[in-house]
Amino acid sequence: MTKGTGQTAAEIMAELEANLQFVAEAKEPELERFRQRAVWADAEKDIVSELRNIGYDIESVWDLVPRAEPYPEALPVLLWHLEHGDYPARIDEGLARAMAVPDSLFAWKDLVALYSASKTRDRRDGLAAALAAIATATEVHDLIQLADEPRNGESRVLFLRPILTLGGQDARATVERYVEDEELAREARALLKKSIAKKRAR
Repeated sequence: MTKGTGQTAAEIMAELEANLQFVAEAKEPELERFRQRAVWADAEKDIVSELRNIGYDIESVWDLVPRAEPYPEALPVLLWHLEHGDYPARIDEGLARAMAVPDSLFAWKDLVALYSASKTRDRRDGLAAALAAIATATEVHDLIQLADEPRNGESRVLFLRPILTLGGQDARATVERYVEDEELAREARALLKKSIAKKRAR
């Protein structure tokens, strides 16, 4: 028994080991996050290298989301990797969201095709954000078709605002249809309510 503690050496060692185990377990989530970041960095290293070679000082594709300065030269690179790459969901989503700028309109048909073929929620959500951000009145019909397709899931919510904003005289009637859609109803009601409030305020 050790002096003044009331514990044997074996008991003290057992307690110390338990405390060390507790500390290790407490740090495990942080270590896992570090490992995950390392996996992502390795997966996107070729993309980052390409972008740095054409003048973009970034460490990740997510450094472009959002970015105040335009980056038109980067967009064909991002699109190529979206079409041909096989990346972790996090990187896939970053590539898609980095396309959510007006200069990406050249790739509209490609992005619609990629969105329609998406297999993961992250990729679908990222592409939906891009389509919603770059659409003009000319593309509203495509947004309506995508929003009408239930298999596109909750990502369709992102299309409602541009449909209402850019859809002309039929926009309100179109969004009213989505009040009957379980996944879109909440957003549709909120947008319609705001639209009425704006009209009354004029």
